[in-house]
Amino acid sequence: MLQKIFEREGFHWLDIVDPTQEELDQIAQNYSVTALAIQDCLEPEHLPKIEKYDESTFIIVRAFGDKAFEDPTADTVQDLTRKVAVFYSPKFLITIHRKEMSCLSAVKEKWTKSRAHPKDIHLYILVDLLTEVIWSYEPALEKAENFIDDFETKIFKRQAQPDLIEELYFLKRKISIIKKMLRRILDVSHKLELTTKHTEQLIQSLREDGDRLFFFSDQLMESIDNLLSVNISLGTQHTNDTVRVLTLFSVYFMPLTFIVGVYGMNFKYMPELEEKWGYPAVLIFMAIVTLSIYFWFRRKGWMK
Repeated sequence: MLQKIFEREGFHWLDIVDPTQEELDQIAQNYSVTALAIQDCLEPEHLPKIEKYDESTFIIVRAFGDKAFEDPTADTVQDLTRKVAVFYSPKFLITIHRKEMSCLSAVKEKWTKSRAHPKDIHLYILVDLLTEVIWSYEPALEKAENFIDDFETKIFKRQAQPDLIEELYFLKRKISIIKKMLRRILDVSHKLELTTKHTEQLIQSLREDGDRLFFFSDQLMESIDNLLSVNISLGTQHTNDTVRVLTLFSVYFMPLTFIVGVYGMNFKYMPELEEKWGYPAVLIFMAIVTLSIYFWFRRKGWMK
C-alpha cells in the first residue's frame, strides 16, 4: 500500500507498506532508484547499511519488533527485528516496510501535525526515524534487566529451574542481537552527511542514545554470563556438600564394617567366641570408635 504522508514546497514523503513488485518498479522508474536497491527492499535478512547514489541515498535499518519479546524462544534477527528501507534526497523521502511499526507511526504523527518546513527537512525526518528505531530497543533491554534481577533472586534462593536457565540463554541471544543491531545502526549514523548545525546536534544526540543502549546491552550480557557462572558454581557447591556428607557417613562405617567383618568369619578357634560378655564388649568398642571419630571430626571443624 502506497501512501503520501505529506507534501510541502517541493518535498514529499511516501510510505509504502507491504509493497508489490509493481509498486517497487514504479518507485524505481519515478525516482531513478537502482534495481539492486529495490531488490534489497524485498530481502528480509538484510542488516542495517547505507549506500549513496548520484541523486539519492539508500538506508536500511532494523527496529525491534513490537511483540518480539513475548516469544521466549525467538533468537534470530528476523524474529526480533523489523526492517525499514529508506530512500531520501532533498526532494523526497520514501520509507518501505512490510508491516506497520509503532516507531515509524510516531514519526508520521509528529510530522503530519507539524507545519514546520526547515531546510533539509529530509534529514530532520531521517534523524527522527533513526531516533525512534534506536529507542525501540530500550523497552526490550529494560524487560531483560528485570528478568535478570528476578533470576538472580531465584538463584540465591535455590529456586532456579532448568526452564529458567534455558530462558536465560535465549535472553542472552536476544541481547546479543540487540547489541549487534545497535552497533550497525550507529555505524549508519556516522556515515550520514549532515549539512546544518542543528541536524548535527540532533544526530549527536541520537548517537549518544545509541551508545548508552549499546553499553547497557553489553552490561546485561556480562550480567547474564556472571549469573550462569554463579548458577554452575552453586550447583557444584551443592554437589560437593552432598558428597561431603556421604563421605563423613562412610568414614563412620568403615571401622565398624571392619570389626563386623572380622567377627563374621566362621572359624572354629576364634578368640572371644566363648566369652559371656564378648558380644556387648564388641558393641561398646564399636560405640567408642564411633564417638572417637565424631569428636575427631569436630576438632578438625569438619562437622560444620
